Amino acid sequence: MPDDRPAQGKEYKSDAVKKLDAFFSGNARAENRRYAREILKDSALPTLAAVAEKAKGKMSLPDQQSKHFRDHWFNVGGAQVEQEMRRGYEDAMDRAEPGNLPIETSWMWGSQIKRFEILVSTEPQRVKVLVRIPEDVYKAAYEGL
Repeated sequence: MPDDRPAQGKEYKSDAVKKLDAFFSGNARAENRRYAREILKDSALPTLAAVAEKAKGKMSLPDQQSKHFRDHWFNVGGAQVEQEMRRGYEDAMDRAEPGNLPIETSWMWGSQIKRFEILVSTEPQRVKVLVRIPEDVYKAAYEGL
C-alpha cells in the first residue's frame, strides 16, 4: 500500500480540515463562530473530543474523522494539544470577528517541530491557522487511522 502521508515540513489539508474550513468560511461563518464559541465554553463538553462529537453534524464531519480526533489526536497529544487547540481557535475567531473573515486551516508536521503549536495570522481576506505538529505526535496519531 503506498504511503499517502503528506511530506514533512509541507502545509496540507486533510478531509477533516477541509470540513473545518467550510464551517468557518461559508455564508454562515458568523453564526458558526458563535456556535463554536458556545460549545467550547459548554461545561457539559469538557474535552475537545466531546466538542468535536457534538459539532460533527453541523460541520458535516464523517463519523470516521470524529472518531479519529477523539481516539488519536486528543489522546496522543494530551492536555497540551487540547489547550493549544482551544487557544489557537479562540484567537482565530477573535481575529475573524471584526471583518467577518473566513478562517482557513493548514497542518504541517515534521522532525524540526519540537512542540505542538498553532500559529494564527490575519491576512487581508482571511485568518490563517497553521497547526504545527511534532513528528512523534503526528506518527502516533497517524498510525491510529
